[in-house]
Amino acid sequence: MSLLRRLTSKSSKTPETAEVPMKAFLVDSKSEFEKKWESPEKNTASLDDFDRIKTLGTGSFGRVMLVKHKTGGQHYAMKILDKQKVVKLKQVEHTLNEKRILQAIKFPFLVALTYHFKDNSNLYMVLEFVAGGEMFSHLRRIGRFSESHSRFYGSQIVLAFEYLHYLDIIYRDLKPENILIDTTGYLKVTDFGFAKRVKGRTWTLCGTP
Repeated sequence: MSLLRRLTSKSSKTPETAEVPMKAFLVDSKSEFEKKWESPEKNTASLDDFDRIKTLGTGSFGRVMLVKHKTGGQHYAMKILDKQKVVKLKQVEHTLNEKRILQAIKFPFLVALTYHFKDNSNLYMVLEFVAGGEMFSHLRRIGRFSESHSRFYGSQIVLAFEYLHYLDIIYRDLKPENILIDTTGYLKVTDFGFAKRVKGRTWTLCGTP
């Protein structure tokens, strides 16, 4: 059974028994996370491995492009960060945290980092392409979600944050613009630029006002 089916299965009869698979999953996930956190992979691809198709969005120190893997044929969202702008805007720590966290986590409702590499000018993070777009765009179009849709989406966010918090990761930038909806209707939380691993407290002010 897939991870998504296990987490959303209705086969458990009571809340107590339903908690058991999630707890076991979290324990296993933390062990796997710690291995990747302590020994992060180096460059896992290169720019020559991809065909660049179009720009999906731009930001203060980079852009996101739709790309296609030349060998496998899969489409991805490639986040390209200009090194000079990252340094100038004092985003080095945030950028390093984002890459290190993304390469170590794995959860159905969090966007997956598939490849990462760098060259003399840029840092590259190749993420799964989520075709449904931002929740913000859907909300702006329809005005508001129904109660059932809100519960459906809210439960996925709670599960995603339960996973992150179990790994001592705080996200710190939850907003509709950072939630993507895939072609099956499920959510993917993206943009870990403000995410941080913290044991105890942190006093940093960040996020969108």
